[in-house]
Amino acid sequence: MPLRHFFACFGLAAASVASAVAADQPGSPPAEHERNIWPAWVAPVDAAGRTPEWQAVGPLFFRKFLPENRTAVGFRPFYMLKRNPAAGTTETDVLYPVFVYRTDGTSYRWSVFSLINRMGPHATAAGRGDPSDRGLDVWPVYFSRSTGSPDTSYQALFPIVGTVKNRFYVDRSDWVLFPLYLHTESKGATVVSVPWPFLRFISGNGNSGFALWPLFGWRNKPGSIIASFISGP
Repeated sequence: MPLRHFFACFGLAAASVASAVAADQPGSPPAEHERNIWPAWVAPVDAAGRTPEWQAVGPLFFRKFLPENRTAVGFRPFYMLKRNPAAGTTETDVLYPVFVYRTDGTSYRWSVFSLINRMGPHATAAGRGDPSDRGLDVWPVYFSRSTGSPDTSYQALFPIVGTVKNRFYVDRSDWVLFPLYLHTESKGATVVSVPWPFLRFISGNGNSGFALWPLFGWRNKPGSIIASFISGP
């Protein structure tokens, strides 16, 4: 090896060792590195000596950054908490989808298997929060919403009796001993089924029609007439 190459390599090695020693000296700025005692603890360390992200006991316990300045901490697969400081929102999952909880600081909603769903305002120092929007669903037997307005509030016990508004792809649904009686409204058109789905009477907003399922049916819409003949078992 030429002598100048030897001295060049020696100088680079010496500089590297000196930099590493200087980084460990008191008063020197810490360098970014990683503390790795896997599987007990793994964490990147920033230049300020902080460990904003970490994992412990393998991947089970963790804290990490997410897009949009969100953070997440948890214990896989049992628990996870996500926070978005900018939006003031918090998301909590316990054995997802067994239990989920969402809040924006003023209202909340929680769900158990997406079958029992509850939403409402948080309690305030003066008592309950704004009661203008509360709801409880217990699928498929109970549905309720309280908005402070009779136009959007409802209660329903399926299949006994009830009214549901702005759900199930229609503006309003009413039933009594379903399927003996079902009344739906959508865009001003009314469909009465007695019993559903065999006899249907259509009216309202320029619509008219009748259906005897599965034999025959017709419907007159504004500007057109749709007729259908249906046969089958």
